[in-house]
Amino acid sequence: MAASWLVPLIKLLLSAENQYSLALYMYGGSCQNCTFMEQICTTASQTLTEFERAACLEAKDRKELLAFSQSHVQLPEEKNLAPFPLIILLSGSSGTFTNSMQARREYWLKKNYAVMILDSFTETRVIDYCFGDKKFCVDYDQALIAQSNNQTLASLPEETHHKAHLKMLEAVTNGYYLLPAERIADLHLALDQARHHQMIDHDNIHLIGFSHGGTVILDALTMEAIGEVPPTMKKKSPSPLAGIRSVSVNYPNCGVGTYFNQHQIIPEHIPVFMAIAYHDEFVNPSRCKHIANRIEAYAPAYGWNLNSMHPFTLKTYYNRHAFDMQEYSEAYDATAARDLQQATYEFVSSHSKKQQNQ
Repeated sequence: MAASWLVPLIKLLLSAENQYSLALYMYGGSCQNCTFMEQICTTASQTLTEFERAACLEAKDRKELLAFSQSHVQLPEEKNLAPFPLIILLSGSSGTFTNSMQARREYWLKKNYAVMILDSFTETRVIDYCFGDKKFCVDYDQALIAQSNNQTLASLPEETHHKAHLKMLEAVTNGYYLLPAERIADLHLALDQARHHQMIDHDNIHLIGFSHGGTVILDALTMEAIGEVPPTMKKKSPSPLAGIRSVSVNYPNCGVGTYFNQHQIIPEHIPVFMAIAYHDEFVNPSRCKHIANRIEAYAPAYGWNLNSMHPFTLKTYYNRHAFDMQEYSEAYDATAARDLQQATYEFVSSHSKKQQNQ
């Protein structure tokens, strides 16, 4: 174990990502025969304790996990076209039901795709974060203190409820709660639900993630490629990614602490469209590009069939993070947003079982 005086020195001298990288190198290796997530937990427990709540996860059974996320499905108006190909949208930590997410859903519905919005930021998660063992929310609002032993937010004033939700989303953004690896279980459950929907083509599913949601998808692909069970699941279905014909990830985080960065491998049969923002102030876009290029370069070493593998489709936008969301006026670029939507549609259509009506 490193000397105790090194921990404050690391935090003083290094950026947040470099802190985590060095600490993981110093402490994670002490966890022999551990999964990557267990290494992260060991690291957080011994040095970067502010990440411990997010990093140290317990496996739950399916019934428990179902309480933490919700999957909202909407079908196109032309029901005679069923079964429909399905788009599953995963938002970032800006929240699930922003105006931008609603617009994305409407766009795909008009293209005659069924749309499922995966909500990981539910009331159950707000309660878990705010009123769990450490009661992260009770330090700033007396109403939350009074409510902290209850199991519902329904009786809280709307403003207080809203503040609790925002505090949780802020924690997700900063990596203190709900790391992408934890949301993989939400995605697996959503896919299971989709495969039981009679109006959905179970062999024509497309995932689209934004920011944190994009990282969830990349980590899910990586975890499947290395054969690991998601850290909050006791067991997974035999083929959790069956039926996925394409994934699209927009300005994801590919840095330290993600499975995608750690293992740098994905299933060869799933094509990936990756849009990065050159002037991204929250994540390192060049890291995503580097890993994507490295995976393709090392494909023969992975035993991939070069004639059948699907390479990454990379597109760089000279914009800031979340440039396609009007909620972020300082970053929003209407022209780039339209281009991203069209590029994503063309990519999805090219990998869909059949072309959809415009």
